[in-house]
Amino acid sequence: MNEKLTMTGTEATGRDLANFANKAFDAKRDAEGNVANLKAAKGLGAVVSDELMHGHEETVRRENDRFESLVEAAGLYLDEQPNSLETILPTADKLREQLKAAVTATNEVGAVLGIDTLTKENAKKLLEHRLSMWAENGTLEYLQNQLEQGRTFTLELVPNVEVEAEDIGKLGEEFGKGQPYESYVNLAVHKENTPEELSGKLEGDATHRVRVVFDDFEPAAGEKDVPTQRVWLEGQQNKQPELALHSLSPLEGQVHNYTVRAAGKPLNWGTTYSRTIEAEPVQLGGAWSYVPHALVNVDGRAYVADSHVDRKGGLRVSVGKNLST
Repeated sequence: MNEKLTMTGTEATGRDLANFANKAFDAKRDAEGNVANLKAAKGLGAVVSDELMHGHEETVRRENDRFESLVEAAGLYLDEQPNSLETILPTADKLREQLKAAVTATNEVGAVLGIDTLTKENAKKLLEHRLSMWAENGTLEYLQNQLEQGRTFTLELVPNVEVEAEDIGKLGEEFGKGQPYESYVNLAVHKENTPEELSGKLEGDATHRVRVVFDDFEPAAGEKDVPTQRVWLEGQQNKQPELALHSLSPLEGQVHNYTVRAAGKPLNWGTTYSRTIEAEPVQLGGAWSYVPHALVNVDGRAYVADSHVDRKGGLRVSVGKNLST
């Protein structure tokens, strides 16, 4: 067994073992899918050789053995690293379960922005790549710890494009067509924001960014004004850069609302309100300064507008280090 658990000549940690087990589980599941497809094809009259079928069945058995041995080995470390196994496998599965709603929502957003549809297959590949990265850098462990504290989160796929204020307005208006009331859209502040502030940090040539948005407001940030929350956020970003912790950009705020709706979750202030505290405050008509915000009220009306920086409110954050964040 130890031979399986050694990657570079040194003993793997509990987190490493759980990560390797996660990959073995994925390989087993893919092999099981291949076997099922071959059986279905054979049932429809296709010629499937016994050698081909046995080869895939052997892959299933081999990956299952590898998965079980790695899980067993990871368990040896649970006394010293109690979160190593529970962190990576169950949390990853929770995110996989949310992929369907995330794809539905991002394609609704993409239709408004005029970008290509994200297929389920490509979305799955994108998520699995990120899960592997997050298993290694501790993000899944962080999410598991948050779950244990009673928090929940939503997987979201953000089109990796640069948007303008008018795009945010169109997204808000289109969202309202599926609501009881038309959306309220005021882009006075958005028009003064930079494309990066509106879009969020782009990720190379990727089609989408993978983010995990918390369903509640960040407890540690408190119900504070924007300057106070920015100090807290910057401190967390310096302390745990691997999480890529951010407030939601206006584009991410729209994706969030579309995703919450696609997932069938309640739409209200507590589940949707977000403000982009990392955007440079914009002065409108004097000394008052504002940052963009987005929300869906309990009556179903969506708002795309702005929030006074001195106003005390909750902070919604997301995590998920990508290739360039």
